[in-house]
Amino acid sequence: MMARVKWAAMALMAMIGTMLVTVASARAAGDGVTVAGGNGDGSAADQLDVPYGVAVDGSGNVYVADNFNDRVQQWASGATSGVTVAGGNGNGSAADQLDFPYAVALGADGTLYVADTDNNRVQAWSAAARALDQLSGLQAASVGLGGGASLANKVQAITAKAAAGNSAGACGSLGGYVNQVQAQSGKKIPLATATALIDLARQTAATLGCTI
Repeated sequence: MMARVKWAAMALMAMIGTMLVTVASARAAGDGVTVAGGNGDGSAADQLDVPYGVAVDGSGNVYVADNFNDRVQQWASGATSGVTVAGGNGNGSAADQLDFPYAVALGADGTLYVADTDNNRVQAWSAAARALDQLSGLQAASVGLGGGASLANKVQAITAKAAAGNSAGACGSLGGYVNQVQAQSGKKIPLATATALIDLARQTAATLGCTI
């Protein structure tokens, strides 16, 4: 607890209390564009709580060390919410947990490295592991949507391709999934739900090294 108070004070002194991450906008000098968070402090998919370290991959995905939520969030360009790609299972020292993550970095092979401050360690998540975690979340969110279990079954097949190392095949199938969701958006699938599913599918594709 004392360590959290100490780091919280440092975060405040570093002027991170705005709870959002911004980048300079080329459209107007001095203006910024919110690329992650900006919806108050909290643990929802569209929120951050004392964000600190940030990394960006070659596809423009932003990775944020979401300190007080003990997770790392990935935000695709233009996404309305983030996806948890490390931690997010409460603060702790288990292999799937973080305790006040402070900084993030990306290796040339897409491996995500996290400075897990209060655990005094650096944790690594491979791109393949992150993609499978994202697909698991996408499948769970797809159950019962799009007519029976058709969307969930599609994600299950995509997961099998990703697990077998067929990233190109998985990406192609994710494109088909997005097309199906778009076709049913506002009809069989509520608009907000469709938007969230498409965001997650695109971020998963980015983790696999492709764009859809």
